[in-house]
Amino acid sequence: MWDCPHCEGKGNIVLIGGIGVPCPRLNFQNIKQLWCPFCDGSGSITLEQMKTIEYGERVRDYRVYVLKLGLREYSISASVCPSEQSYFETGRLQHLNSEKLEVFKNRWEAILGDRLCST
Repeated sequence: MWDCPHCEGKGNIVLIGGIGVPCPRLNFQNIKQLWCPFCDGSGSITLEQMKTIEYGERVRDYRVYVLKLGLREYSISASVCPSEQSYFETGRLQHLNSEKLEVFKNRWEAILGDRLCST
């Protein structure tokens, strides 16, 4: 098992004022802790989940730095739902049905030259 890269193995994410990044100018009275949606609050993920997250990061980097497109811009040009593209890029594949996941895998295999391991 690997530590979740999003909560750093803690199992929860701290939100301050509804924002995930602490800022000294914010009022610290509105601090909330939410369970991490990536590891379901366990703090650890499997090797396969880690590979999925890393692959999604590569997809996002390609979209942002090579194609120079935002999420909505890319989603319109690729005829996909922005939330589904976001799920794929963040490794949350459980939110995609098997047909949609296969479409994403095939599209990015053609672009990046390698395939996401079977999940």
